[in-house]
Amino acid sequence: MNLNTITKDFKIFIDTCVLMHPHAENFFKSLKKSLLLNQEKLYHHLSVKAQLHGLAKGDAQKNNIEKYGQYKAEKIANQKAVDAKRGEKIIEEFKEEGCGQGFKTGKDIGATDNNYVALFTQYRH
Repeated sequence: MNLNTITKDFKIFIDTCVLMHPHAENFFKSLKKSLLLNQEKLYHHLSVKAQLHGLAKGDAQKNNIEKYGQYKAEKIANQKAVDAKRGEKIIEEFKEEGCGQGFKTGKDIGATDNNYVALFTQYRH
């Protein structure tokens, strides 16, 4: 199965992690072509954008400071900030080109994964 078939026959939802993958730009460049060809969109819950925005600040997380120490925790946070900014850019490019769309569920229940589980459970049948 290729991307053109997938984008034609299925709705594609993304989470924060896939946008922060080191090779995300290459994947999404190919995906964008298929979405535009099939006049479809890539969907993300608005909590994805909020999470990326928070990670893009580059603040070291308390649990990483306790686990690795301040220096390594800051290195991790800085890398996550770079990855998150790249993810924000991807979302914005898709939106600007008409092949990306954010959405929210009726009730935001926190973490992106929880929102997706609620959405997919609602439409399961």
